[in-house]
Amino acid sequence: VRQAVLAASAFEERILAHRRTVETISALASRGENSFTLQDYLDSIVKTRPEILDVQLVNRDGAVLLARTNKTPGLETSSVKAVKD
Repeated sequence: VRQAVLAASAFEERILAHRRTVETISALASRGENSFTLQDYLDSIVKTRPEILDVQLVNRDGAVLLARTNKTPGLETSSVKAVKD
């Protein structure tokens, strides 16, 4: 039981770290940060977090503004707009 609690806690911390990353880039984008800075940030995300396959910065309508991928060639990408609709 103790191992399960520790594993759950570690998993929760990892999810919270990912959430903070997404919230940070969202805040930068909403403040009008230039696209070069945002692109560098997306590059950093996919380089330092191999479990993240695809990062897309989208507008309110779901249109992709910037994107970076770390996925295997041939693996299909779906836009958040397609999922949203």
